[in-house]
Amino acid sequence: MKVQLNLLPAPVQLSLFIAIWVSCMLVVGLIQVSVTPYVLGLPVDRLTAENMMQYPRAVLANNLVQQVLGFGVPVLLFGFLSGGRPLQFAGVHRKGRWLSPLMWLLAGCVVIFLMGSLGGLIKNLPLGGWADRLQEAREHQILSYLRNSSLPGLLTNLVLMALIPAICEELLFRGAVMKFLLSFRLKPGMAFMATSLFFTVLHSSLYEFVPIFTGSMILCFIYYYTGNLINTIVIHFLTNAIQILVQYFSSPESDTDATGTIWAQVLIFAVSAVTGYFVMKYIYKNRITDKSLWQVQTTDRP
Repeated sequence: MKVQLNLLPAPVQLSLFIAIWVSCMLVVGLIQVSVTPYVLGLPVDRLTAENMMQYPRAVLANNLVQQVLGFGVPVLLFGFLSGGRPLQFAGVHRKGRWLSPLMWLLAGCVVIFLMGSLGGLIKNLPLGGWADRLQEAREHQILSYLRNSSLPGLLTNLVLMALIPAICEELLFRGAVMKFLLSFRLKPGMAFMATSLFFTVLHSSLYEFVPIFTGSMILCFIYYYTGNLINTIVIHFLTNAIQILVQYFSSPESDTDATGTIWAQVLIFAVSAVTGYFVMKYIYKNRITDKSLWQVQTTDRP
């Protein structure tokens, strides 16, 4: 018999959700530790970050396991136990406000250009050798499986690196984490920041911390004022897809140092920030007011 968790107080629901999420992450870790060495033919004690750099597809597979089992499954399972409508629990429904395709595209461009310009500017800062090595390893892994000359390879990357992460990450961070924070009467701005900090810590290197945090804050804003996770899933997908397409159509010679383009990056940042202001202003002006769309349901909250 299914136990409906929405009959329990919000703190109890949060505790159970954390237990489900931790359990799923333990399964992810077990799969990565047991399956990956077998596939690569490496002893467990040699499964280091440096060795994994030689097997970018294995890194991609590990990331997908984490995305699906560690991010998506816990939310859907908890939503099913909370009333049998997992997608509705996570905010994927017809309620709330649907943004137009034009607004999706504009918001996606704002996020990608803000993140790109911020990232380019921060790369010129001397953050130390450790940060440089971490960033270099991250970029090497990404480029090694993004640069695929075949069309099927591009389509595969769009699904595995853009669509699935967009769905699973939005389910966890905006659909569950932010929803729980808002259910505890946390002010929206604080909920945005806490959600974005969690999102960023699990994603970025030191150089990308501020850009990813900024992008997450925009997605939190959009979800809060539209009440529909479809909007952030689409925008998140567009952001990922644009990055993949840029890398696919760029040549290796284009990976040059960005020091000489600081003013261009400043200009891109300024234009995207101004555009983002008007996009956010439009969303806020047409905001929804039904708070139940992003709060967990309990017996004392209709």
